[in-house]
Amino acid sequence: MKTFGVIMAGGNGTRLWPLSRENNPKQTITHFGEKTLLENTIDRIEGLFADERIYISINHKHLERTMAILHPYGREFEIISQPYNRNNAPFILFIALKIIKRYGNGVMCLLPSDHLIRDPEPYRKDLSKAIEYVIENDRIVAIGTQPDYPAEIYGYIRLDDSQEGDMKPVKEFKEKPAYDLARAYLDSGDYLWNSGVYVWTATKVVTCYQRYLPKIYNTLAPVIPHIDTDSEESALRQLYREVQDISIDHGIMEQTDQLYAMAGSFQWIDVGSYDSLINLYGSDENGNVAKGRHIGLDSRNNIIFSEKTTVATVGLEDTIVVAMDDIILICKKEHTSHIRHLVDKIRQEGHGDMMDLL
Repeated sequence: MKTFGVIMAGGNGTRLWPLSRENNPKQTITHFGEKTLLENTIDRIEGLFADERIYISINHKHLERTMAILHPYGREFEIISQPYNRNNAPFILFIALKIIKRYGNGVMCLLPSDHLIRDPEPYRKDLSKAIEYVIENDRIVAIGTQPDYPAEIYGYIRLDDSQEGDMKPVKEFKEKPAYDLARAYLDSGDYLWNSGVYVWTATKVVTCYQRYLPKIYNTLAPVIPHIDTDSEESALRQLYREVQDISIDHGIMEQTDQLYAMAGSFQWIDVGSYDSLINLYGSDENGNVAKGRHIGLDSRNNIIFSEKTTVATVGLEDTIVVAMDDIILICKKEHTSHIRHLVDKIRQEGHGDMMDLL
């Protein structure tokens, strides 16, 4: 059975605003290393998939930027643009339908592009193991990682340890729990973070949507005769206007009895929020994380990010400061989940000059 690497690169990264902008999101910027997160994702799956079987799912607004990033590779990737931002569930179904029409079936590996994995070899081994299991057993496999703190932005997986082997049935899957519940999960020692890496067959994708997300399936099914024809783009755009906005985590993984998981052997940094920068850059003796020049007096447990400006703080605690050329963000760490709401407010209030910056 053919295998496909589906790189999920369609997000806007609003939790990392203003580092990540609407027209230049986190997967296309180089704030986190010499290469973009998208390039890192492509590099770490080297040798696992034939070039024509690497699909890159993007927002249509990012096509030009994505093409510029991919140009040095000198390879033909399948770049598929989402017509509108409707979370990830609808487009995953569309890609599955495209694979089925082209090949009859295939193993789909959903690969988030907002990860930093410094040693890709364990990642490749884990992914190969998951692919082999799916081919033999036709289940959904998630790859989990050990949690470090009670994060509210990840899914949590509890495995059924009564079963032998690396792959175990999932007893419980909870997407983005509230802090108190996340703390309880962490303290129990029984849960993994969901890395967002899923492996399943395209036909399994379709049957899951028919059962758990029938509105999405029924909305998008009429696109099937248009796939790989001149009318595909216009047909998909028309249908996508009415499609349900939901993630597969909420829509399927929390519901299905087909989900298995394994504990990943790779070290993982999810660059999804400012909290994640702690793992990326480390902290000083006062708990401050700084990228760029920071001079602090009686300042503790802050996250400071500055492109050019020196950030000086006095008596500042538990705060995020991001100083860009055009915008300065100041946010209490406990309110980081509200940054996306701030972006919504900027949009709603019609700040046209700022919209170009988002």
